[in-house]
Amino acid sequence: MKYTHSIICPTHGPLIDLTEHSYYLSRFFACENPSHDNYIYYWFQIASGIISIEYQSDRYDDSVFQCRPTMEYEEEKSKFHSKLIKALTTFNFIWGGFEAFLNSVNIPECPYQGGKINDASFWLLKNYDPDNVPLRYYPQVVEYLKGLIVKNSWYGDPKVLFKKKNCEGASAEGISIVYKIRNKLAHGDFQFSEPEEWNSEKPLDLPIINSASRIVLLTTQMMLSTFHQNSEFLIDVYHNEMEEEEEGVLANIFLKTIHMKTDSVNGNDKL
Repeated sequence: MKYTHSIICPTHGPLIDLTEHSYYLSRFFACENPSHDNYIYYWFQIASGIISIEYQSDRYDDSVFQCRPTMEYEEEKSKFHSKLIKALTTFNFIWGGFEAFLNSVNIPECPYQGGKINDASFWLLKNYDPDNVPLRYYPQVVEYLKGLIVKNSWYGDPKVLFKKKNCEGASAEGISIVYKIRNKLAHGDFQFSEPEEWNSEKPLDLPIINSASRIVLLTTQMMLSTFHQNSEFLIDVYHNEMEEEEEGVLANIFLKTIHMKTDSVNGNDKL
């Protein structure tokens, strides 16, 4: 099927909602390790439950009431930044889950560059890329993110952001870009843009951050796939208010399909 909307469009695109995607990944970790000290599960589970965040930019600034244009600006700024802060909060929990997972596995260091993200990229290059293609729709999400970034100059030089490393294969292209965005947040270099009417460029921060979150989830799936190619344990799924357990899904099938709407997380549809 050819999609005319963006690849991450929750209504018309081929992917399930971002927070639902995070929920299903939390289900995987809960089934993989059903103990109460499963801290990886909680990162993704919390990300899945974030509904809204309210931010008021002029909360303590009474001077705005003296000027109508200023009031209008602050109102739009509050709306825009509330959505952006929600997206960033969700991203931070998803990223936290990804790092928690990396901390739980024993993989060799990358011989070219240091750091756990480079180690993960090198692991995918050696253990995923030779026998697998990237998950369905993963390349499209990466290309969509790159197309957005070049339109917002405050994310930096695309040549630097998109530069490929020696430890990076097709399945790690996205996480390499996202890691640089994450570093901007972690080190205070992230620029909070202005609402569209007060900006020289149309701010695309929301789809950029949501695409980044999606790439982290997809990368986690691909990493997990390298450890569960022959796993026979089942992932239990629930689909109604009574939470009646349906027949479980094999781990390797679950990891290939949980991000797609058409597969319904049951493994019975075409991949």
